Amino acid sequence: KRVKSTVSLTYAGKVKHPSFSSIEPRLAVLTSYYWPVIGRLPATAETTAIVPKGWKAITQGELVSSREGGKNAIWTWANKVPVNYFSLSAAPYHVRSRKTEGVEFQTWLLRDEPRLSDSVLDALTLAMGYYQRRFGKYPYTRYTIVDGGSIMGFAALEGYSMATYGSTMLQPFVVAHELSH
Repeated sequence: KRVKSTVSLTYAGKVKHPSFSSIEPRLAVLTSYYWPVIGRLPATAETTAIVPKGWKAITQGELVSSREGGKNAIWTWANKVPVNYFSLSAAPYHVRSRKTEGVEFQTWLLRDEPRLSDSVLDALTLAMGYYQRRFGKYPYTRYTIVDGGSIMGFAALEGYSMATYGSTMLQPFVVAHELSH
């Protein structure tokens, strides 16, 4: 018999895991198992992030709501597809997007770089089309390339509806690899 449980967590303290997770004055990236797991078994999640006003927060899944009030912005995401790894990023991101074949492709960059965004979105569009023709329909309404800045260093980490990249790894040739995960 399956038992459904709800777990609510509140974090406090300093996060510093070199090359994968940190909370800094202009960027927060949580990828190092900040989410509690048991044996990396797949799970669904609803995540709410409260960040400074003007910031955006993103994790796997679909956007439920975002709003600003007072000194904060509140972002809520729901991931109904069971996955085994969650990550979360937040910053005053510059967002660009395009929609192709029913999927919205986005870049969330720390600096407004239209040419970089366009080249990454071009690569993402090609890679997603290739994967959908071979493996079937993508289960989310969007896929996002997220700039993890210096926190992510020379790494990139796949997600299911997003991937987080160190600023130096934000290159079109890396997109197909991370998306393939």
